[in-house]
Amino acid sequence: MQLTKILNSVNWKYAIGEVMLIVVGITIALTANSWYAGLKEDQDEELLLRQLQQSLTVDQEQLSNALSNLRLAEQDIIAIVELLQSVEPFTEEFAPYFNSLIRYQVSSVQSAPFETLKIRGLGLISNEALRFNLSSLFEDDVPLLQAMAINQTFFSLEMAQPYFFENFRRVTQEENSGWFPRDYGQVKSDGYLENLSLQKLRSINLKHIGVYERVIFSISKVLDGIEKELTN
Repeated sequence: MQLTKILNSVNWKYAIGEVMLIVVGITIALTANSWYAGLKEDQDEELLLRQLQQSLTVDQEQLSNALSNLRLAEQDIIAIVELLQSVEPFTEEFAPYFNSLIRYQVSSVQSAPFETLKIRGLGLISNEALRFNLSSLFEDDVPLLQAMAINQTFFSLEMAQPYFFENFRRVTQEENSGWFPRDYGQVKSDGYLENLSLQKLRSINLKHIGVYERVIFSISKVLDGIEKELTN
């Protein structure tokens, strides 16, 4: 009986209305929180994409310049090989060509933005194709570039420079910068310089040019994908 009186005394319409208001309030709060989280994620994605775009644009330009220099070096080394295989005497016009044989360049791609992305989670990039191209660039192609840099450094420091320091003299005047053999007849006859030149030429033809072209192409695909995402 007492329970019946209590139940009859409750304003059920008011109570149900209060419950409904609470439910609606919670739903609105959850929706707003989800919307804000999505907005924050979109903003983070855009910021990271712009950082990647900026760094990769610089990298692409530097790699393109390095590729152009490599093609010029290829022509210099071809000239050296042709000289060594001919009966022509050494002349000072060939001295600068030896710079291309002994010089090494270390080209790289800035990895900090991608490392940040990995920490945040690759899922932050909503476009699946762009996400795949980014992973392919940094996890497949960039290591090839790093390995090539190690190879070039070893060739120069361990194979070329010791020989040149022993058998050549360096002239650094701007108008005549290059390497002059102390005894051209000796360096021509010992075969080492020719083998060194042919090895560098093979590396350029079979590895280095291809790696540069591959990385530059991969960067282009990523930059195109980023541009499409930022303009949508």
